[in-house]
Amino acid sequence: MNKLLLTDSELKDIVLRYGSPLYLFYENEFRANFAHLCEVFRAVYKNYIPAYSYKTNYTPYVCGIVKEMGGYAEVVSDMELYLAKKIGYNHSQIFYNGPCKGKMLEEHLLAGGISNIDNEDEAKRMIMKVDKARLAYHKKYAGYTPYDPLHKHLMIDSSLLGIEGTADMIAELIKRKFKDLV
Repeated sequence: MNKLLLTDSELKDIVLRYGSPLYLFYENEFRANFAHLCEVFRAVYKNYIPAYSYKTNYTPYVCGIVKEMGGYAEVVSDMELYLAKKIGYNHSQIFYNGPCKGKMLEEHLLAGGISNIDNEDEAKRMIMKVDKARLAYHKKYAGYTPYDPLHKHLMIDSSLLGIEGTADMIAELIKRKFKDLV
């Protein structure tokens, strides 16, 4: 890698020209490091795909380079999720992590997104939200909820009978219904 050394005078000129604060981004080194990281990990894990932490630097230009090079996005807020979507990521290429996820998490999960659930309460909340969304989807497109007894030929609460008891009951009903064929 090439090293860039700046004198105090050159650094002052850059600050005068571009303002302060500022940071320098070495695109060629970033690309080389990213490619090397992928190469090393793929030698062991052939399907390795790095996910770039937006909280580290969510400059759209840098995030776009990661996407261009085949990396995924790792976000911790709705703002970062929005940015990743704006850059062109699909939900399935975005990891939504962190202890304080925003309101867009539900949409992200329902669209096939990935999230690390941080605790039991969050897991329960997400299960309830996803279940509610699935019920609403089924009702919208089928016209009824999947649990509507008027749209079932047979409903058995297997928690009362257990697996064996439920299987025996179904077998007996089939024998009675199709006694002429058995």
